[in-house]
Amino acid sequence: THRLILSFHYYSPYEFTHQGLAFAGLQNKKGVTWEYGKAEKLQLQRDFQAVRDFAAAHGLPVFLGEFGVNANVDNRQRAAWTKAVRQQAEAFGFAWGYWEFVSAFSAYDLKANKWHEYMPDALFDFRGQVRN
Repeated sequence: THRLILSFHYYSPYEFTHQGLAFAGLQNKKGVTWEYGKAEKLQLQRDFQAVRDFAAAHGLPVFLGEFGVNANVDNRQRAAWTKAVRQQAEAFGFAWGYWEFVSAFSAYDLKANKWHEYMPDALFDFRGQVRN
């Protein structure tokens, strides 16, 4: 029995997810938007299919170990991208972990002690559940 898991990170398109961040060399890049149209959906599917194909060829389960959009981006845009990536990971049967809870890519505002707007719905499927 082998104990390997294929893990990968997903931040595409990088200029969208990392805009405004100096460490990414994109400190002057702002206002990049992302819409989940046909082209974006196909690209996401192709990217995840490549991961699935590699994992299947090697008999490995898959963990999407990081994905996220930094907090410089509008919350509605961040949530739309996050939800699309999460749903695609789940459709492919990948486990996932969002990057990150309370820092540059935060899903939660620690100072205000509340979730960033739209992020709970982007990260969790509340089908039929009541949430406060």
